[in-house]
Amino acid sequence: MYINLNIKHSSHKNDKCLIYKALNVGYNIVALSINYNNLKNGKDNNNMCDITWKVINCTAYNNNHDKKNNLNNKYGERNYFIEQLDKNNKMNDNILNINNMISENYILINRSNNFCIKNICDDFIFYENEKDLSKKKKNDINELLYKYIPRENYDLSNNINSFILKRLNVKYQDVYKIEKEYNNLIKENNFDIIAFEIDNAEEINMIISKFDCDIIYFNMTKSFVSLRKSDIQGAIDKGIFFEISSFIKGNDDFQYVIYSLNLNNFFLTIPLNKLIISSGSSHINQIIDPLNFLRSFFNFNKLSYKKLIGCITTVPLACIQRASVRKSLNTAVFYKKEDRDILKKKEKKKKKKNDSTIIIYILIFGLSHEKNK
Repeated sequence: MYINLNIKHSSHKNDKCLIYKALNVGYNIVALSINYNNLKNGKDNNNMCDITWKVINCTAYNNNHDKKNNLNNKYGERNYFIEQLDKNNKMNDNILNINNMISENYILINRSNNFCIKNICDDFIFYENEKDLSKKKKNDINELLYKYIPRENYDLSNNINSFILKRLNVKYQDVYKIEKEYNNLIKENNFDIIAFEIDNAEEINMIISKFDCDIIYFNMTKSFVSLRKSDIQGAIDKGIFFEISSFIKGNDDFQYVIYSLNLNNFFLTIPLNKLIISSGSSHINQIIDPLNFLRSFFNFNKLSYKKLIGCITTVPLACIQRASVRKSLNTAVFYKKEDRDILKKKEKKKKKKNDSTIIIYILIFGLSHEKNK
């Protein structure tokens, strides 16, 4: 289970490509983020807040490719794994093109994982995935698939393992603009995650004193070498998480030095169980599979894969749960699967005990009634 909580919104078509790529490379949960300025100034022409994305599993079966074309060419017999890789790459490219042709908010992915987030927690934030794929839409998608990849047969099914959340990013410069309308803005647009961007350590206390947010993320072009544990303790006490993004903008050596120094200090200062690593991607080429993405952070500190893996798995999941508590005004309740099973067993035992108590009571009452006669 991998989570990417910061994919940047730009347009409906680009959003669909980014989400498709993120889900297809291995992420189970992604968050599409929009800047407060774009939302406030009406630059969000596609109404991202009103869009509900529907993910569909597209599984190929009964491959009817010509065996001669598949296994033999001028170089002789091909390696099976290379053949499968070529087939998957071609399939992914075709599905991406088909996704762009579907005007509705459906996203086809060539990946059906058996992980279900519901096994970890019951969370109302994931309610949007309960809608079914209509027969008409299923037929329309099948026609497109057959038109562009006629040699394959497909099985379309609802995906219950992938979730797309909505996130609001607020820069520190906009804090005073948003202060008066913050609560109304959050309620009206139904954002799942609220994040504030900071340029220096002093801004942390200002944000946590006025806003109940989920994430504080760093402007990686600024220097945070002076960040100390005392600066972040107040946010940690309130359950707020910190986030860093991969290095995307700026290719000059000076900017890279700032970025590397920042990362090293973040790993030393911020507890890893409060640190989220996200891509911050705005282009499809910037999204890579989760493990390769995580490896790009290994050179900045003596941290192992085992220590960092939580930053893209359990830590962002804990942040989502924290966001659910905020959204539900502290009424959200979480059950692990094991806890649910234990509760069910206890209820059954309690019911059996009550039934046996009633039977014993009836027998005793009957015997005493006969004696009185």
